[in-house]
Amino acid sequence: LASGYVASVKPMIDADAGKINICVDTDELADDYADVKLAICTLISKITVASAVTQGAEVETIVLSNGQAFDFKFHLPNRIPIKLKLTLTLSENNQVVIGNPDDVKVLLLANIDARYKLGKNFEPQRYFSIIDAPWTAQVLLQYSTDDGATWLSSIYNADYDALLTFGLEDVTLVED
Repeated sequence: LASGYVASVKPMIDADAGKINICVDTDELADDYADVKLAICTLISKITVASAVTQGAEVETIVLSNGQAFDFKFHLPNRIPIKLKLTLTLSENNQVVIGNPDDVKVLLLANIDARYKLGKNFEPQRYFSIIDAPWTAQVLLQYSTDDGATWLSSIYNADYDALLTFGLEDVTLVED
């Protein structure tokens, strides 16, 4: 979506014929949310074809240039809180300064922020590597959707409206 919004569209299946599901990552608790919602729906009205029916709980009625009023809708993200665990195994051949743990966590979050967005699969091994931490021999990034009871390093196959959420306080760094 234009105007700086991050959006994801549900892949079409036969059952969705004529319907479009758009999810937009926006803060529905913000003071200016009413204006943002109107701006998003206005934008959707300009980029969708007239025969498509938009789906979602966020709705605005927009009057088109021909005078007809239509409802334009979108979904808010399904925010899924996760924990992250980054395990770094120190290289026995290391000849560089070992990174500060807080700096490593910040770099990890910056990498994820640059490469992961709403509706995209979460691919742990794409977000941090030995290039980011040259003092390591091995890097393993894992995530947990159950507050640390189970840790996974496999790809999280996301629905179009899924948004994994986490912050610095959700990152554990393990150095072997």
